[in-house]
Amino acid sequence: MSKHGLCRKVWGTSEELNRAHNAIGYGVGRMLLILLVLSCFVGRAYSACPTAGSPGATVSIQAGETCTLSPGNYSLSSLTVSGILVLETTEPSIVRIAVTNTLDVTSTGRISSDGQGYIHDSGPGAGVATSGGGHGGRGGHASGSFLTAAQSQAYGSATEPVLPGSGGGGGQGGAGGGAVHITAHTINVNGPISANGQDATGGNGGGGSGGSVYLSATSRLTGNADITATGGQGRGTGGGGGGGRVSISTPSSPSYTGDILTFGGNPGKFLSFQI
Repeated sequence: MSKHGLCRKVWGTSEELNRAHNAIGYGVGRMLLILLVLSCFVGRAYSACPTAGSPGATVSIQAGETCTLSPGNYSLSSLTVSGILVLETTEPSIVRIAVTNTLDVTSTGRISSDGQGYIHDSGPGAGVATSGGGHGGRGGHASGSFLTAAQSQAYGSATEPVLPGSGGGGGQGGAGGGAVHITAHTINVNGPISANGQDATGGNGGGGSGGSVYLSATSRLTGNADITATGGQGRGTGGGGGGGRVSISTPSSPSYTGDILTFGGNPGKFLSFQI
């Protein structure tokens, strides 16, 4: 039986309920409807976003649901993601999740901090003019120009990355990727985990740089989905965003078979030829 179909039937119009009363008999029909209503509340699983500072929760984000977490420290017993878990940043504050048991990202789920980093023209590796933002690598220069030593710089830790990506240059530059920092006993990655930089939104903007993904499994890491912190694409003459940083810590050889991607974004499609 569909978990929603019965509830939709019970919570019908007054005409539908009256027909049910007449068909079964008022007393029996009333009792049946009460039981059906109770079955809707008891049988259906509901989930909710966890609250920072509330320890020990068991959280399940179901397929079709989206949970957005604000920066803070979250301590959970277990976390299952079959829907979408969005991790915001308020630079430089990020979401930090500690899971006592298992983080399970299923094949229908994903954890995303895409475009949650510094906005255009801001961040430690901010794009200048229309260059891409830097982070794990330098951002790409705008067409027809070169970067100075101080522009679109790389920054952050390679082994414990927790910093958001920087925004691309120009008013239409892309935002950097945010940050994913999760510690758990076991981490199953069968749905993607990402902190990708945003593409420039138009004009000659530079792409945002990739953010940070830092996963620490105190027992083991498994799964086959991608883990990414890629740079965003530039537009027009804008440069691509630099790639971000990904670090995975586990005491045993991981049985993880997915791809880990931190490449930079492509420049804009404007081509200049000199003859």
